[in-house]
Amino acid sequence: IPSLCISLQDMLTDDDFHQDRLAQLELLDKRHLHALDHLKSTKKRIKRAYEKRVHERTFKVGDLVLKENQH
Repeated sequence: IPSLCISLQDMLTDDDFHQDRLAQLELLDKRHLHALDHLKSTKKRIKRAYEKRVHERTFKVGDLVLKENQH
């Protein structure tokens, strides 16, 4: 059973079909760019939240530290 979209494509001329496909591709590009912007802003927000919690620590010779056991 053909979908409504396929049925409508059969009624379009070749030029109209190509114009419609170009419009769909442009919309897809816009959505892709919007998703990238959203991803960048989310990464910035996560970075800021992480940097708020992390404190730089400096050690001097003679300080006792917990050393990781390396295999």
